[in-house]
Amino acid sequence: MQDPNSPPPFPPPPPPMGDPPENMPPVGIPPVSVPPMPNMQPMLGTPISVPTNQNAIIALVAMIVSWFILPVIAAIVGVIIGNNAKKEIAASNGTQSGDGMAKVAVIGSWINIGFWVLFGLCMCGLIATGTIAGLNNSR
Repeated sequence: MQDPNSPPPFPPPPPPMGDPPENMPPVGIPPVSVPPMPNMQPMLGTPISVPTNQNAIIALVAMIVSWFILPVIAAIVGVIIGNNAKKEIAASNGTQSGDGMAKVAVIGSWINIGFWVLFGLCMCGLIATGTIAGLNNSR
């Protein structure tokens, strides 16, 4: 048993929730006054989207195909169609978009062509080196 004069093993429970005492200051964030909204005009209609030039899309697809399936042939197609698309977009006076796609297609196609030309030159150099080395060993 516990001695009645000893302190309890746990602190006493808090007082029940109710109205705060009169002398307690308010807790929390003070209210903020919100300025009135300015007169907003509703948007009339929907934004106009500009169609993408089809040749720009075709040139981009040809450039991607040139990296995986038809290396040089599709790259040449991408350069030709991409340049035509850039001309058509410039002549449309803002009624067509896709200039970025056309530029990417032309640049990517030229990089592909340059890669394969460099690869061909390296192969020719290796073949020539092997041929010369073979001739020297045959003597």
